[in-house]
Amino acid sequence: ADAWVGGFGDLEKTFQILKDPRSGPIAVVVLVLVLLVKWAALEVLLGSDHWSIVWLIPLLARGAMPYIFWRLDYVSASGLGSALVEGFSRQRILISLLSVVVMAALSLAAQLEILLIFVAVSLLIYRWWKRGSYQKLGGFNGDCAGALVEFLELGLLLGLAIYASYSL
Repeated sequence: ADAWVGGFGDLEKTFQILKDPRSGPIAVVVLVLVLLVKWAALEVLLGSDHWSIVWLIPLLARGAMPYIFWRLDYVSASGLGSALVEGFSRQRILISLLSVVVMAALSLAAQLEILLIFVAVSLLIYRWWKRGSYQKLGGFNGDCAGALVEFLELGLLLGLAIYASYSL
């Protein structure tokens, strides 16, 4: 969040901020907001019939990682993710993605509306994230990948909470 705002469109400055391990004020504000929204969504879900599928949300959010490391441009040659980019084989990625898709489909087979919400929310967030990452960095790095996980979790939790509140 700090690099996104503090870079002011300057690629070098953005990468300098990304390398800095300290959190700035924008990062703290975003962190607090994300945690508050997740908490609110979980509060709604605690009182609903859909609480039993909350475990699926972190799995789906993290399930996007093999895909982006396989298909998108990783821009940090010295980053921690560079080993992932080099170490991934197409077969491993496809098995990983297929496992997540099958688990989600089996878990939500009787709840087609939730499955469709999850797919729609995930696609919207992914497209928005990808466009932003390519505009700012010309690809993505590990920080961007972590942000995608957080935004997917947040979006899926919100989508499920909104659906649960209207289906009561």
